[in-house]
Amino acid sequence: MADERVFTVHGMSCTGCADRIEGVLQRLEGVTRVNADHRSGVVRVRFNEQQVSENDLVERIESAGYQVTRPTPR
Repeated sequence: MADERVFTVHGMSCTGCADRIEGVLQRLEGVTRVNADHRSGVVRVRFNEQQVSENDLVERIESAGYQVTRPTPR
């Protein structure tokens, strides 16, 4: 089942940062779409929640050197 999360990412200050985050997330099995916008500091991720978890996404972004604010539960 597909799900989407929107994260606020701190420290993403340029296009290169956005590209790096998109790259590390796209390599995760189950991630189908990533859009990182350095101007707004927002990363949108569409993924298969049976293959990858929200925690996996956060850990991957943080391992790339950025801080993540988790989305508010719906």
